[in-house]
Amino acid sequence: MKDLAFRPSRPRAVSEAPLDNVFAADTAPVRSGSSATGDDGWTKTSVAMRRSTRRRVKLWALEHDMSMQEVVDLALEEYLASRP
Repeated sequence: MKDLAFRPSRPRAVSEAPLDNVFAADTAPVRSGSSATGDDGWTKTSVAMRRSTRRRVKLWALEHDMSMQEVVDLALEEYLASRP
């Protein structure tokens, strides 16, 4: 019978780099069509929403040839611009 015990194929190298840059600014590439202000790039985030809301956003985006990301970004920009 074959021995099924876990054995890593090779040890992992330990990085000697300092941890100074752990919280450095994101260097993600700026996509065209960034926010309405045009002064920053995209960053990933996670938002929970109702299934029915997501479905409506997805359908609206499809009908207007936009991505969900563009719809949510535009909606948030307009919402925030209308607030003091």
